[in-house]
Amino acid sequence: MTTLKEFEKAMYSLNIDEVDKKIAEAKTSEEANFWADILDQIMQHNQRKTTDEKFKL
Repeated sequence: MTTLKEFEKAMYSLNIDEVDKKIAEAKTSEEANFWADILDQIMQHNQRKTTDEKFKL
């Protein structure tokens, strides 16, 4: 069984361009929303990571 930590690691390693492509190619609004949520999580993670790196004390 996959742990939450393993899932997050896999999710955050996804290529943003590929996720955008998945959204564009989605067959249903539910599928598009799923991938849009994943993209949002990736973007938030990347922003937090960048902020943490810039402002390390």
